[in-house]
Amino acid sequence: MSMRLQGLRWRRAADRSGPKQLLALELGRSETKAVVLSRCQNAIRWERTERLPRYDAATRGAELADALKHMKHQAEYASVVSLLERTLLRLVSFPGQPGQAEVLQHQVKQTLGVDDSYAVQLEVVTHRATGDKAEYSVLASAMPMDTVEALDNFVESVGLRPVSLVAGAVALANLVHAVPGAVADDTATGFLHVSRDFSDLLLFRGQELALVRQFQFSEMSIVSALMRKMRLDQETAEKLYQSGSFDISGDIVPSLGPWLHQIVISLDFCERRYGQTVGTLYLLGEGTGWAMLEPLIAAKVARPVVVWNPLDTLTGVELMPKARSDAAGCLLPFCEAFRFVGGRNSHEV
Repeated sequence: MSMRLQGLRWRRAADRSGPKQLLALELGRSETKAVVLSRCQNAIRWERTERLPRYDAATRGAELADALKHMKHQAEYASVVSLLERTLLRLVSFPGQPGQAEVLQHQVKQTLGVDDSYAVQLEVVTHRATGDKAEYSVLASAMPMDTVEALDNFVESVGLRPVSLVAGAVALANLVHAVPGAVADDTATGFLHVSRDFSDLLLFRGQELALVRQFQFSEMSIVSALMRKMRLDQETAEKLYQSGSFDISGDIVPSLGPWLHQIVISLDFCERRYGQTVGTLYLLGEGTGWAMLEPLIAAKVARPVVVWNPLDTLTGVELMPKARSDAAGCLLPFCEAFRFVGGRNSHEV
């Protein structure tokens, strides 16, 4: 299964195994997360993690560029994970057999409702035939061409060489496939990632990606609920949420309702379509506050919800002191760096 949805130019490193150092950036609406990985023989070293200013299109990322100047000497190549609002991601199904690339590209653009001003990258992720009925699914990412070009120019402007550009949910799918045993045949599994700006739900049927959904609900939605309910300023509400020291579930339950309802609808849809129950929903987030969502989600979806940290199961990854404190909150950029530095190049997830 290959999901190399890259909008930036692919540039091969000097050796067959990929770059020896790579800087991965997660561009969110509120901040940028930066991860530096390096390769030493068969080991992967997580060098450092930093939280930087957000990418501001109006200023062409000037503030972020200044913050990156002290990091560029640590890596020649850069990979970008986009959580920006204008990144569209859909898993769409079509009857029959996949046609020529140009025809498929046109079909996907029509389905997404975008024109030639968008860069569309796609990958056929499932293809099955039952009797006379054939069907295939396509994971498609669409981003305005001017945004792609702006990000390409931005990466080069700070002295880095662009490797790839992927949507956040694609990075999450890559992460799931990078962890041995995360998904298994004859089971259906869900992964719910709650970030500062968005939340993504991925459902797998065995090894196959069966559903992708992105929600506006995020950690900042919880912070906003605390600000309203407890009359707090944003900084205090964020500290209260991130501390995990107080039971604030009663203050945020009303704000969770519409989001949890959509998750239940997604689970029911997948189970009816494939006739297979989603056994476990894995929850990913950062800090300590988000873990309190586990019992709230479990009560609503009526199935096991497990807080999941993939770093606990990945072997051969060494966390350096500068990276350790924020490691759990930077899983998506870590995955993008890992699949290149770790030798998982464009031919693999």
